[in-house]
Amino acid sequence: MSKLSKYTQTAGSNAGAEAYAKWMDPKDIKINPDIAKLFENDRGVVEKIRDSMIAAGYDKSEPLVLWKESGCVVDGHTRLKAALEAGIDEVLVEEKEFADAGEAKVYTLTRQLNRRNLTAAALMEIASILDTMKNGGKNRSEVAKDLGVSRTTLYRAQEVNNKAPDPVKEQVRHGEISINQAYNKITEKEPKPSKPRQAEPERTTRADEEAAAEKGAAPVSPLLNREVVKPEMPVSIKAMLEEINRLLKEFLKANEGGIFDDMEKAENVRAACELAQKLI
Repeated sequence: MSKLSKYTQTAGSNAGAEAYAKWMDPKDIKINPDIAKLFENDRGVVEKIRDSMIAAGYDKSEPLVLWKESGCVVDGHTRLKAALEAGIDEVLVEEKEFADAGEAKVYTLTRQLNRRNLTAAALMEIASILDTMKNGGKNRSEVAKDLGVSRTTLYRAQEVNNKAPDPVKEQVRHGEISINQAYNKITEKEPKPSKPRQAEPERTTRADEEAAAEKGAAPVSPLLNREVVKPEMPVSIKAMLEEINRLLKEFLKANEGGIFDDMEKAENVRAACELAQKLI
């Protein structure tokens, strides 16, 4: 059994805390292709770390992180590659347990974000992984918190990954457009159909009016041919008019007994009565 070594964590939410790791031959460490393809190794960084290892050995403050159940590296691919090129015999490793491959991938990508290496393509990968994670894995809100992004950003990344056409996804992967721009492309609403213009009423010309005059008929405006819809009268106004009509009728009846001193007043009351009846 390998001897455990104590070290101080330098990254992540547990930075500064003490943890235990063990030494392993780098050639015995497995690489999961699905996890390794989540990011690209920067050749210049690999060479810089390799030269540092040749000069000073492996830095114990930066152990590789292995998936305990599989023995595969989930964090430290660049350091592992540098160690193999440097030809050193031992590297420090820490083992972690994960519910499934999805959770292991999310951990890998989260660690990359902590190093400012997370790309939009990797964020889409995280979003797609969330759909396949078992109940033991983290939900979108927890992963978003670990990544330092909003839940909405993860949701949009997932939508782009699942619904965007391949050319759009390729633009995101190559850094040509952002995830938000890609999301806007797949959610753009179709323009609303314009309302058909109502046909304008026929216009009567001067010649039409003259022709109608010759026939002895007055020109009729097209507007007069339209059906007029009588608006519904409010109950209160209708009741008031009915009462006025009743009173006027009483006045007319009283006129038969000579209550009005002249017929002109009687005719005015009768006209008002007729008007009230029409309005009702």
